[in-house]
Amino acid sequence: MGCCCRNNPANQTKEATITFLRCELLKDIAGLAYVEGDMIKTDDGHDRHQLQDIVEDGNIERVTRVLDLTFAEVVELCYPYTKMALEDDYRPNDIYHEAEAYRLHMTVPATMSKTSIDYLEKLVHELLTCRVMADWTSITKPSVAAGWNEKVEDMLKRMKSAMNNRGRRVRRPLSPFA
Repeated sequence: MGCCCRNNPANQTKEATITFLRCELLKDIAGLAYVEGDMIKTDDGHDRHQLQDIVEDGNIERVTRVLDLTFAEVVELCYPYTKMALEDDYRPNDIYHEAEAYRLHMTVPATMSKTSIDYLEKLVHELLTCRVMADWTSITKPSVAAGWNEKVEDMLKRMKSAMNNRGRRVRRPLSPFA
């Protein structure tokens, strides 16, 4: 993960790029899956390894597709800051590829705080990992999927709140009675 900012004084905006390294996301997802699998109370190792083998060959394609979809959702959630002009010859396709990093490019108001961008970075990272876990557990262990879906909804709610509240400067009234 990382963040990079550039100032644009002409229109009072800043360019910010948050980078999520795929290897770091997969490491966190593997750790979460290991703990979740370790919590399964069973003598059958098959149930456990089905959950814990989330980032292994054969399963990684599904994880990548969910990461791609969730990142696209994040870009759309941040639309006021992420919108880009559509190129004349833009032709999307559904060819499978594994990006080394997900980059969230944003044009934010110059008044936006670094702490707001840092907070957004952590929320997006958590959303990406929780969404993958929610999807994977819905396949391998449906009884725990609801808990991961709750975490996803919480992250989405917190992201929306952060995007709506952090871009504007807070003006305090001169009087507490105003």
